[in-house]
Amino acid sequence: MRADMLAREELHVRSQAETDERNLAREKLHAEIKAKNKQFKLQANNELQQQKQDAEMKVQLAQMELMERRELELQQEKLREKDITAKEMEARLLLERQLAEEKRNTLQLEYEAKFCRHELAESRRLASIPEHVSSEYRGPVSTGIPEPNTYSVPAPSPAHSHRLLESLPRVPEMPPLSLLSLWRHRL
Repeated sequence: MRADMLAREELHVRSQAETDERNLAREKLHAEIKAKNKQFKLQANNELQQQKQDAEMKVQLAQMELMERRELELQQEKLREKDITAKEMEARLLLERQLAEEKRNTLQLEYEAKFCRHELAESRRLASIPEHVSSEYRGPVSTGIPEPNTYSVPAPSPAHSHRLLESLPRVPEMPPLSLLSLWRHRL
C-alpha cells in the first residue's frame, strides 16, 4: 500500500508539475501575446501620430501657400491700381493742359477781335476827319460866315496810335486750371 501511495503521490506531484509547467507556458504565452499586442498598439499609435503630424504639416503648408498667394494677388492689385491712377492722372493733366490751351486761345481770339474792332472804329473815326486840316478856323472869305464841317483839329500822330495800342488791356497768361474748377466754370 505504501508503494501505491507513493506511486499516487508521485503521479500527483508529476501531474502537478505538468500542470504547473502548462500554466507557466500558458502564462508565458499570454505575457508574450500581451507584449506583442502592446507593441502593435504602440506601433499603430506612433504611425497614427506620424500621420497626424504629416496632415498638420500639409495643412500648414497649404495655409502658408494660400497666404503667400493672397499677398501676391494683393500686391498685384495695388500695382494695377497705381497704374490706373497714374494713367488717370496723366489723362487729367493732358485734359487740363488742353483746356488751358483752349482758354488761352479763346482769350487770344477775343483780344484780337476786340483790338480789330477798336482799330476799325479808330480808322472810321479818323476817316471822317479830312486829311489836311489846318489849325485855324476857315470861313468864307467874302461873307465872314463860318462854313459848316470845318474845324481846327490836329492830325493824328504815330505816337498817338502807339499809345492807343498800349491802352488796350493785355491778354493774361492763364495758369493751368484744375478740372474741377473748369467744370464749375462751365456749369
